Amino acid sequence: MIHPFLLSQLLAAGADRDADAPAVRSGDGALTYGEAVSATERLAAALQACGVRRGDRVGLYVHKSVASFVAIHAILRSGAAYVPIDPFAPARVVAGIAEDCGIEVLVSEQRQRRVLAELPALAPGLRSVVGVSDPVEGLACVSPAEVAAADGFVAPKVLSDDLAYVMYTSGSTGVPKGLMHTHRSGLRYAQLAVDTYGVRPQDRLANSAPFHFDISTFELFAGPLAGASSLIIPEPYLKMPASLSQLVADERCTFWYSVPFLLAELLQRGALDQRDLTALRWGLFGGEVADPAVISGLSRHLPNARFSNSYGPAEVNQCMFHHLPGPPPLGRTIPIGRSWGDAELLIVDEDRRPVPAGAVGELLVRTSTMMAGYWGRPDLDARAFVHSPLPGGRQARWYATGDLVRAGADGEHEFIGRRDHQIKVRGNRVELESVESVLAGLTGVAHAVAGVVEVEGTTALVAGVVADDAAGAPDLDVLLRQVAEVLPPYAVPYRLVSIDQLPLTPSGKIDRRAIRGQLAERLATQGART
Repeated sequence: MIHPFLLSQLLAAGADRDADAPAVRSGDGALTYGEAVSATERLAAALQACGVRRGDRVGLYVHKSVASFVAIHAILRSGAAYVPIDPFAPARVVAGIAEDCGIEVLVSEQRQRRVLAELPALAPGLRSVVGVSDPVEGLACVSPAEVAAADGFVAPKVLSDDLAYVMYTSGSTGVPKGLMHTHRSGLRYAQLAVDTYGVRPQDRLANSAPFHFDISTFELFAGPLAGASSLIIPEPYLKMPASLSQLVADERCTFWYSVPFLLAELLQRGALDQRDLTALRWGLFGGEVADPAVISGLSRHLPNARFSNSYGPAEVNQCMFHHLPGPPPLGRTIPIGRSWGDAELLIVDEDRRPVPAGAVGELLVRTSTMMAGYWGRPDLDARAFVHSPLPGGRQARWYATGDLVRAGADGEHEFIGRRDHQIKVRGNRVELESVESVLAGLTGVAHAVAGVVEVEGTTALVAGVVADDAAGAPDLDVLLRQVAEVLPPYAVPYRLVSIDQLPLTPSGKIDRRAIRGQLAERLATQGART
């Protein structure tokens, strides 16, 4: 029996347990664990023939499918680290990541050929692309047929501290930064996730997250560790909530994990009252603040599902959880919970000193699931990590999350906001998430977003609201009066505007860098609402 200590051993361990058990399914087919092992070793052999060796970084520029699942595990099997790239990213973004991370080999597909043709001029270090049939000038191409015929795979020597994946995130500045996770941190996350949520071999996990988003690692690694199967949901379904809910129902998925925005879309436009979703037993959400009204509404359509708020920046995978005992009470934020087994939390003030019990401060995390650091950015490492002494002259390393939290007497933590989302209005501190939470709880509002923009020569707090389709367009004057009854005067938006939809990042989170421009544009076209 294989006892995996590397992420690259997970599929083989599943095949050792039951080679005929389903491993992965998507629109392009399905594979058992035995078939998945064979497919990954063929692709790993093709990568090795391209010169890929232990420690290399291999780019992944493909749309979601069974083939993309195989590609990730094959890159790991070859001894390299995978670097997932948004499949909708333009050539300059792909090239920027390739150059920054020293990627020489890219796994892609025929449908990306137009972008691939632009890469040699933009990323001269890139030399090969695997998975493309037609030639690309300036790149050595390996076709799918050649991959299918590849053999001679040799398992490389890999250690648990070796690099497993580099995940690029734009962060708060918009400049991409690569998070380095090792086999140790990735596997430890998978082990803790399996234990926390009780993942079983008979489970089917719905993979809704893009592979360049950190929560995708739940299905990629926790699923195979438990011997479960994964449904890789193609991207078009994520834009059609009714089709998405039908797919999840038809496939009898037992796990769902996504950002809260997608849950809100499913509740509003997913035709859930027409679906049999009784197979779902867990609804996990994370990445941003969830609206209690959305979770409460979903509870009515998912009679056998338990919901859990899964908290943890991508830099630490996950470190906290809050299992909801039932529909959450409206008007109160959902806790981010308590630390799971192998994580320690510390709440500190601006001088990095522990705050008194019940006070708000920045959350520091120490855990085995933490990243090794940022790729090629010692300056970011110096800002992100805090060290404290341990016995014997050793040092503990903490990740400074930038999240402001408060610990309750019961050990449950409340998310207050982001240090970089905390603004000052007339000398008073205002949390943008708090303003948005109040607005989103009002009748007629599906989503809300707040930001600071220039208005008549000064900065002002402005909020945009997306109407609930079922309720029709809300009256902005009425909404503003309702907000004023809840929030202190300095936190009441100067103006409200209507927006068609929230600006989102490719991973489905609110794109706060795009908010200011969108709000300013709406102010100019819709005029004042005071």
